Amino acid sequence: MKEGKDSSAVISSLQAKMAPPQRVRFLTDDRDAPDMAYCVNFPRLERVLEGRLTHRIAGEDGEASLFTQTPDILLYILPGAWNEPVWDAPVTTLSLLIGPQRFGFSLMHWDGTRFECLDKRSVDRRGPRTGAFILQALNELIDRQADQQTAALLAQALLSHAVDLLKHPPLPASRGATLFQTIRTYVDQHFAEPLTRSSVSAALRISPDHLSHVFQKEANTRFNDYLSHVRLEHAKDLLKRHDMKIKEVARRSGFSDSDYFCRLFRQKTQRSPSEYRAQYRSRQASAACG
Repeated sequence: MKEGKDSSAVISSLQAKMAPPQRVRFLTDDRDAPDMAYCVNFPRLERVLEGRLTHRIAGEDGEASLFTQTPDILLYILPGAWNEPVWDAPVTTLSLLIGPQRFGFSLMHWDGTRFECLDKRSVDRRGPRTGAFILQALNELIDRQADQQTAALLAQALLSHAVDLLKHPPLPASRGATLFQTIRTYVDQHFAEPLTRSSVSAALRISPDHLSHVFQKEANTRFNDYLSHVRLEHAKDLLKRHDMKIKEVARRSGFSDSDYFCRLFRQKTQRSPSEYRAQYRSRQASAACG
């Protein structure tokens, strides 16, 4: 890339020449990664723009296997999961690191003998939560990987959204918006702990009343409502993926009282936790048979 060249324009130009991706390969195995593997605590999206790239990935039996990525396949790698590229042919790749507050881009080229970093930069994820909702929808398909057309559209939409932010960076956030993002990030990382408005305020060195004011102004919601939402979303994920008892689901999601958890879960979803799990698995079984 020439000095001063706009990387968003380069990425957009390369993508415009390519056919839309046809499928998504989900990497979810978070067992011990090899020493030379790529592994981070954030989701990643990888696309081959030109050429092909072979990856060493975790197989179903826990042993490493090889997977060749071409431009029609997007690689979606969950936090803690790993891949180890095998640089055996010329290739140009785009990596998108999906951090809680920033998107990170890395545009690389391997000519068969040496690497060239074409560009590397990041952009804030401020403004409307478009990316968060696309990411949430993509994560819903982890257990429905047969829905490849939807997965490919969502993954491409997430990449396009990130490139749009690179083209048109959000305006600097106000002090209130910045504080709101800080509070929200803290809650997202500590929701399983016995959080209260007072404890979060103390951790961030602000008054409880100011915390409530920021939530009401920036999100038009109450702190406790947001905390409950985060905990319930985590509980849904546990119910889908694990057979643990409802009390354990409640505990791991930050609810000390499992009866209260069940009442709140029914209030928000019109189903008990057990009914939610059973209905989800019934849909999964029907989709597999179909």
